[in-house]
Amino acid sequence: MTITRRRKKPVEVDTIQWTGDNEAAVQAFAGGASNFYALDAEDRENSDDPEATASVFDKLHSTWILVYTGQHIVRGVKGEYYPIAEGVLAETYELAEPTPAATEVETTTRVIELYERWTKAGAPPLGTPMARWWDARLVELEAALRPAATEATEPGDIQLTRKLGRGLVVDQAPPRIRMALHVLSTAQYGAALQEPGLINIGDQVLYRVTGYDPQHAALLLELVEDWRPAPTATLTEADVEELKARWLATYGNNQGAHPVTELRPTGEEQS
Repeated sequence: MTITRRRKKPVEVDTIQWTGDNEAAVQAFAGGASNFYALDAEDRENSDDPEATASVFDKLHSTWILVYTGQHIVRGVKGEYYPIAEGVLAETYELAEPTPAATEVETTTRVIELYERWTKAGAPPLGTPMARWWDARLVELEAALRPAATEATEPGDIQLTRKLGRGLVVDQAPPRIRMALHVLSTAQYGAALQEPGLINIGDQVLYRVTGYDPQHAALLLELVEDWRPAPTATLTEADVEELKARWLATYGNNQGAHPVTELRPTGEEQS
């Protein structure tokens, strides 16, 4: 019989780390409480190793496997789940582009974590305007469902002025800005919620809500439409003098070079 040498095919798997306090997120990844659960004090005392903090079901071998805090739960190519240590994971796997399934799990995890944070925070304090409180929660939910892409640049400042005969004018509209929540309820700023997630400012620019900054109690916005007219060129004094010189060099200052024809009504004689 001939001996052949073979290379293992590249395999991509999805993983999530068990931190000891993210049971709901890991259960969402593993398919529910029937496949993963955290061990309470009694469970740990009766287990083979009291240091273990959770257990995951390996359906491929029909057995439960102990999990330790800091380990990663791997979803194998056949849908099985098993733990792997941080160091072993780093040695045997490298980061790959997230699959649609992995992205969906990440979104579910963010929403679950947000729900747990809301539950822990409880009802809003007495005296809090409910409309503003709900707006903040909706922004957080939007950010969990569709997180903003990480950018190196900090949000800039939009600059508005009121000009006689022109009304509100958007002078500067950076690609990303931070807008305080009270701006939407103040008419003088010309900002209006056009549809969920979109804010129209002065009918000149349109921004999309990408997140919420709790430190500044402000929305994070990204420019999606700019309807302002293109800026016109401004001539400097040097430009004006150059145009005058070119005109004189070409046409001179002789008014006779530009005859004027006087128009009179039909039948009226010229004097």
